[in-house]
Amino acid sequence: MRPLFHHRRLLTLAILACGLQGCATRAEPGWQQDLRRAVRDQSSLFDSTQTTQQRSLAKQRSGVHVGDELLYGICLHVGDTRKIWYLKLEVLDLVVRRRLSFRKALAFEARVQPGEAQRAEQQASARARQAEIDARVDELGFFQALASDVKMAHIRVTAFDANGKTLGTAESEETAELLTTGLLPACQAGFAQRDLMRDRVALGPEAPMLELDSMQLADVQAAAHGVIACESFFATLRSNPVTKSILYEVIALPSLWSVITNLGVKVSFEADFFAADRVAPERLTNANRELWSVPCHLQLNGQPALLAHIVAGPSGSPDAAAAGIFAIVGQHPTDPQRRIHVQLLRSSRASWTDEL
Repeated sequence: MRPLFHHRRLLTLAILACGLQGCATRAEPGWQQDLRRAVRDQSSLFDSTQTTQQRSLAKQRSGVHVGDELLYGICLHVGDTRKIWYLKLEVLDLVVRRRLSFRKALAFEARVQPGEAQRAEQQASARARQAEIDARVDELGFFQALASDVKMAHIRVTAFDANGKTLGTAESEETAELLTTGLLPACQAGFAQRDLMRDRVALGPEAPMLELDSMQLADVQAAAHGVIACESFFATLRSNPVTKSILYEVIALPSLWSVITNLGVKVSFEADFFAADRVAPERLTNANRELWSVPCHLQLNGQPALLAHIVAGPSGSPDAAAAGIFAIVGQHPTDPQRRIHVQLLRSSRASWTDEL
């Protein structure tokens, strides 16, 4: 058995490590207002590197299609220095896969409920559905009983430097439904319930339970689907080794103490569609469409790592390749001089013959 003074020394070292590394990262006050201004002021960031002809955006049509292509500009500011990259998203294929499709309710989503009469209807429906599932499981097995055919878009992400040199590629898949729904319905639904749901995303599981009518409940669920779509896009950025390294320039990485106490790094994402605001299209080059700005932040081990505003619009082809995301402005939580701008510069649409 180790002597008592040894354990006390370890405890002392742990406390010192926590103090030296910083137990918590706190966002600079006023970050949302700063990023709202940055959204409005970023239209000229890429003017020196892209001509007007190169920055044409294709007219949208429904769905997501093989050959749809988006080109984003990425501008990293660190103090007075600036560096440019480009990111191309291409839809390579559309496939149908047998998948289990379910998700855990988000914290703000779990703190709302329908009225008593609607709850009784939902419970009766859930019991009937469970009985049907049990019968199917007995007949087909768990996976076949619960899985369904899901249309997936296979997307390639390629990063380039300012001169067009290829730096790295990655490929991923996303459900066509998520991409074509996009973020616009979530923005509109969140805005409709902004007074009712104000500050409840930040409160998370601490928010008091709220009873909603069917329309309000549908809007909250639409906002939740928007969060999932945002999270998916950031996962796409992290999947490419080049964009991942760019993000590291503006992300507040957790301390060694945080990594140790959390047994690694836990990534979480939060977006507040109930704080969405309209963006004047003339503020952004070629943005002749309905646009909304949504505050969000990435967390590592429960601490803010990246503060951002996502600008989103309609999600028809070809913009559905990125769920209708038009631009992103992000910054380090404690150093506003470290900022990243992402903006859609060019889009091209595929032929009509590639729909599944």
